[in-house]
Amino acid sequence: MPPKLSRWLQIAEVSALVLTLLGFLFFWLNGQVALLLAAMVLALLLNLWNRYNSDLRTRQRSLGELKRLRQDLFTELDALNQDIQRQSAGGLSYLQSSQDLELAMAQLRLQNVRLGASLQTVVQALNQLLPNPVDLVPEPPGSAPEPSVQSLGDRPPSGGQPDRFPSDRLPTPTPPVPSASAPEPSLPSLDPPSVSADFFNPGDIGANLPQPLPQSSPFPEPWQEALSWQPGISFAAHAGWVNAIALSPDGTHLATGGTDQQVRLWDIQSGDLVGEYATPSPISALAFSPDGTYLASGNYDHRIQIWRIADQSLVKTLKGHDGSVKSLVFSADPQHHDRCLISGSYDQTLRIWDISSGSADVLEGHTGSIQTLAWAGAQRCLISGGEEGQLRLWQLPDGQLLDTLAQGRSAVETLALSPDGSILASGTTNGSLYVWHLPSRTLRYTLDGHTGPIAALAITVDGQTLISGGADGRLKLWQLATGQPQGNVADPIEAILDLVLSPSGNLIISSHPGGQVQCWWRQEQQ
Repeated sequence: MPPKLSRWLQIAEVSALVLTLLGFLFFWLNGQVALLLAAMVLALLLNLWNRYNSDLRTRQRSLGELKRLRQDLFTELDALNQDIQRQSAGGLSYLQSSQDLELAMAQLRLQNVRLGASLQTVVQALNQLLPNPVDLVPEPPGSAPEPSVQSLGDRPPSGGQPDRFPSDRLPTPTPPVPSASAPEPSLPSLDPPSVSADFFNPGDIGANLPQPLPQSSPFPEPWQEALSWQPGISFAAHAGWVNAIALSPDGTHLATGGTDQQVRLWDIQSGDLVGEYATPSPISALAFSPDGTYLASGNYDHRIQIWRIADQSLVKTLKGHDGSVKSLVFSADPQHHDRCLISGSYDQTLRIWDISSGSADVLEGHTGSIQTLAWAGAQRCLISGGEEGQLRLWQLPDGQLLDTLAQGRSAVETLALSPDGSILASGTTNGSLYVWHLPSRTLRYTLDGHTGPIAALAITVDGQTLISGGADGRLKLWQLATGQPQGNVADPIEAILDLVLSPSGNLIISSHPGGQVQCWWRQEQQ
């Protein structure tokens, strides 16, 4: 109701009340009780009639709006179903059978059910205010019943987990406890498998290309891999955004850095906070040294700090960048152990640091900020991703530029290497994924699935699955060899800022703007 009309109605109601009181006094003083009763009855009837019509109009408007929303919902659902059927007829690679199509349709119907539940909540709230109950519009003819597909968050655990991150002090439930008969396996080493061939030998081009699956071997069912992951504990790690997280090489400690100017160290087994380092500015990057002895943090104030884990002391502060330090990586080069830290900055430069002296060699070439770094250890090769959309390959320790890979104008936000170093995945701000064959430096395929920037990537230890986390809050799985989607680990959640994968490959940890850190556990398929 317009504010001006509402104000006039209030004035009219007050005026009617004053006139009623004056009439009451007039008839009472003149002894005309019959006329007094008639006036009171008439006023009461008019009031009831007005209330009834007002409630009726409100109910009709509310019901009309609910009908419109419900119809829009069914129209959108029907359009999505038709689009899936049309794409399926065109031969989408990830819809291999009618069962795949039915499962995708069930996922859409599940979204419809959840939206319907939200509408029902609105109706229940209206019914508490209106004199007559409001019902939702009946289901249109031929509409599908509520699907029986279980929500990923509701699936019961199917077995124990090799990694644990429980803690009685954290405010969320702990993941399932493994059975007593199944001992917990030890965490494997993080070191990647050795590669015997020269990484950039032209004669080996194509040798490491993933071979196509035999015709007799069916593709894994879509969503099967996603269904094996279960949400675990979520806890508040910082008071602000958790910009960066890192796992120690042995997988026993998690480092988190936030906009609250704190670096915190957590014990993976107990979930306890075991270290805390105060910094002069927000954290933008973290990296553990190859032996797990030191932790490097990159800050908004352009400096890099080196912390010793054992005594939680600051051992070195590196200065030289003219912009915030966006990315850090240790090279793990045994021949140059004192020059093993590389940093990328918003000042468009990379620096190879001599930690002992604090000096650095500067690598230039990017025309935008350095967003991300990756280290191919066996080949002593550094890959950098820039804001201008380029990937640059550098030979270390001399800093020679080996090649430049262009993938459009969208900024490169994150990189991930397969364990054997043959496949490189890059994620961009426009939500696209690029998968490269690194020895031949050729683009194998491009994937689109995120609706916002891709903030973090990881490749499983078996080299089979690519994990992508985006600002749209989705955690997606892809078959690395073919690019076939394997579904979402969970429904959309808060934006993902960073993620790490445990050395065993059975634990994903993601960080979020609200200060939360979320764990995801992989359950073995029975």
